[in-house]
Amino acid sequence: MKKDLPRICPRCSLVYHGYSALSGADNKTEICQTCGITESLEVAALAGKGASREDIRKLLMDRLCSNPIESISAEQMRQLKKWGVQRHTWPQWMSVLAEEVGEAAQEVNKTFESGHSTLLESQHRVKLRRELIQVAAVAVTWVEQLDEETSKENNSCPGKSDEH
Repeated sequence: MKKDLPRICPRCSLVYHGYSALSGADNKTEICQTCGITESLEVAALAGKGASREDIRKLLMDRLCSNPIESISAEQMRQLKKWGVQRHTWPQWMSVLAEEVGEAAQEVNKTFESGHSTLLESQHRVKLRRELIQVAAVAVTWVEQLDEETSKENNSCPGKSDEH
């Protein structure tokens, strides 16, 4: 209902700007518009008219957060809330990143295995986007750790060198 500073939605844990919606769960909790729409569509899903609640939520989150940079940032926030600050060795980071790339590859393979039906291709495109956003979020978080380490070692601002 309010339009003011960025807030974190208590339902999805993502940062949102603009107007909030009123949750149908208690009719008093302010949630992001995406979750408001999701709650409305969940009623239809629960009535047996569609996909699962989680599929609907993920689909809407992906479609409504269409700017890739915003999507990556939102995914980083989701990962931060789920796992806290992540600091790993380089081999550990590579394993996490490879696992995410593997999930993206699975979505590509599913699309080709499905016979390229327009509907299935569209569904897989949304899922592939979500996986690629996760790949990018992991990579950015790793880069942030590298930059922090470089900054501590050199007392300088990483990523600002003349090297290309």
